[in-house]
Amino acid sequence: MKIQQIKKSTIVPALWQGGQTFEYLIYPTSTKYSERNFDIRISSATIESSASKFTQFKGYQRYLVMLDNTLHIVHNGQKEQYEVDDLFVFESDAEIESFSKGNDFNLMVRHGIEASVSIESQINQEVTTQYMIVFALQKSTVEINQIIYTLDETDCLWIEDTLLQTFSINVIGKVVWAYWT
Repeated sequence: MKIQQIKKSTIVPALWQGGQTFEYLIYPTSTKYSERNFDIRISSATIESSASKFTQFKGYQRYLVMLDNTLHIVHNGQKEQYEVDDLFVFESDAEIESFSKGNDFNLMVRHGIEASVSIESQINQEVTTQYMIVFALQKSTVEINQIIYTLDETDCLWIEDTLLQTFSINVIGKVVWAYWT
């Protein structure tokens, strides 16, 4: 099992049309966001323009959580609103215009990969999965097989277990939790 702790403060941001993006991880690691050939991408972004359009491309399910502000959008012609820590799930080719500023968490998953994504305040269970992320929405403690990781707000854990061994995970603190095989 491979576990990697990623801190936002160590990531060099890139620009997007509405602000900056911080790529925590792209998988497989040999792929590139610009080539749209990845399976998974974990990122956080700043939304610095009060009117901005989300980047569109085909073939991905996206999971977005606003970290510090309400998200006001027009999604395929319909007005929608998401509060801080609400999970907004949408297709990557959807037409979305945002009218909010703030910071977000973003998970992109290639079609064909069945991911389970949720926001949890406490987790205590046995898991058998090949890939997992834990993104801290607030300072959190994550224990995996009796090894403790302390995550500051916006830190992320990437867990990869190609042997599909069952392991225990205990989390205290609000997190985005996602896993898939």
